[in-house]
Amino acid sequence: MAISIRTDDLTEADLDAALDIQNRAFGQMSDDWLDEWRRRTTALIEAGRVVGVRDGDRLVAHARLRPFRQYWGGRSLPMAGIAAVVVAPDYRGRGVGTLLMQSVVQRGVEVGDVVSALYPATIPLYRRLGWEVTGSQYRVSIDAAALRALGQGAADVRRVEERDLDDVLDHVRRHWSTLGASGPKELDADTTRYSLADPKLYCYRTDDGLLMYAWAKGEFVVHHLTAGSEQSARALWSLVGSGSSVAKTVHAYVSPHDPVHLLLPDTASSETRQERWMFRLLDAPAAFEGRGYPTGARLEVPLTIADPLAAGSDGSWVLRISDGKGGLERTSPTPNALRLGPNGLAALYAGTPLATLRLAGLAEGGRADDDTSLDAAFVATPFLLEYF
Repeated sequence: MAISIRTDDLTEADLDAALDIQNRAFGQMSDDWLDEWRRRTTALIEAGRVVGVRDGDRLVAHARLRPFRQYWGGRSLPMAGIAAVVVAPDYRGRGVGTLLMQSVVQRGVEVGDVVSALYPATIPLYRRLGWEVTGSQYRVSIDAAALRALGQGAADVRRVEERDLDDVLDHVRRHWSTLGASGPKELDADTTRYSLADPKLYCYRTDDGLLMYAWAKGEFVVHHLTAGSEQSARALWSLVGSGSSVAKTVHAYVSPHDPVHLLLPDTASSETRQERWMFRLLDAPAAFEGRGYPTGARLEVPLTIADPLAAGSDGSWVLRISDGKGGLERTSPTPNALRLGPNGLAALYAGTPLATLRLAGLAEGGRADDDTSLDAAFVATPFLLEYF
């Protein structure tokens, strides 16, 4: 590898080079998406959220850190949605990807992101740098006629207009907070406004519900359906099923505990597909303080974190949790501390039982009685509804 390899920020002058690398890595971008890609990429460049690798003056890799908020225990945290991680084909296998992702971690810390998530094209690279597989995107396939029978008219359903944007966003925030959800990202105004303007995406609402769905190859795809009552859930699912004379199957991205599994008289899904995603803490003190916890969880556990890429997380701590809140406090090293690297830390935070972490070699040490308390405090089934 040439000695002139270095990381750097992208500028607007790099847009054409960045697009060329992306086309070579992911295939030719469609013309109808190109203008939006340029708009979004420019905005991220201006925010310092696109990092790259150069060989001399040539851009050879880049990645974006999209600014989202992700729910953990019903409370949302600043999350870097790592996307469009691309390396020029002639630079693959030369350490460029590792250098790029190290820069991503540092930039995430610098811009105030607390956690990060990504959908991996390859797991070993990301796992080596501290990301761990912790959650899934669940897509279920449902007979449309069964949905149709759930109760059309159970609640007042109307089309979503742009003037409804604030109400829609407030509904989704309340929904995930009330459920104590872990994993879903908060809908943001920019991408939701873009979705509402998309003629291929159909958006409906009730007083306490939101539905977004589209046609895809003669079938329906539900991208988002949240409801705060049985009546809204029945009405929105029934609306999707009302096209059963044309579309026989509905594919829906849902929580693993979505009530549709219980509303239908038969099994909700003839097929369930899982797409695994990876997770990493960027700022452990802020992540533990910002997360929600079960109100009955109480613990005080010595913890040692070994994270060479995130100096603010690395070191010896005491983890305290009580009354639904938690936090880390710096302390001196102790011999009975639970020892975690960034992978084990991410998996613990996302609800992986300590017994599993120990069997995988991701957790060592600790006091015998703490594992059960930690499992109860971090219990979660993380999920995402969308790609980013």
